[in-house]
Amino acid sequence: MTRKQKIHLDFIIGWWKLYGYGPSYRDIADGLGGGVSSTHRIVGILEERGYLKILRNRARAIYPTSKAPGSADIPEFIQSSSKKRE
Repeated sequence: MTRKQKIHLDFIIGWWKLYGYGPSYRDIADGLGGGVSSTHRIVGILEERGYLKILRNRARAIYPTSKAPGSADIPEFIQSSSKKRE
């Protein structure tokens, strides 16, 4: 995992812990001082590698998986809810 990928993943997990729902791409870009396009690309790579689950056509539907370091603190129902919605 690259440094930028780790920063993005940590931000997403931190957002979940703070607010109880997933951030939007704009939230991530604004929070990290980057652009939405690069954020979308990096989040897509994290999904390909199994750290995130993204539900298409849903708002704020970026979920950390159990593979993501630090996601153990996120309640299990949030991690398993992404499987139920597919």
